[in-house]
Amino acid sequence: MLESASPVLPTTTAVSNPCIRAALSAYEDARMDGLCHDGAWECAVAAVHACHSETTAEHERLLPELMGLVQP
Repeated sequence: MLESASPVLPTTTAVSNPCIRAALSAYEDARMDGLCHDGAWECAVAAVHACHSETTAEHERLLPELMGLVQP
């Protein structure tokens, strides 16, 4: 019998999926533009960094409201 996943997994998956999609899209676009595997991989990594930066910035923006420090 399988144990249920930890409660952290859905949140992690929800954050990661857009970043994974961004990485795959960046890699595919770079390959179609003629970049080699290594160059396309660098584009994919850059897309993940950008995605995580946007997610972190959004979390930082919402944190005071979520903690009840400011009114929505």
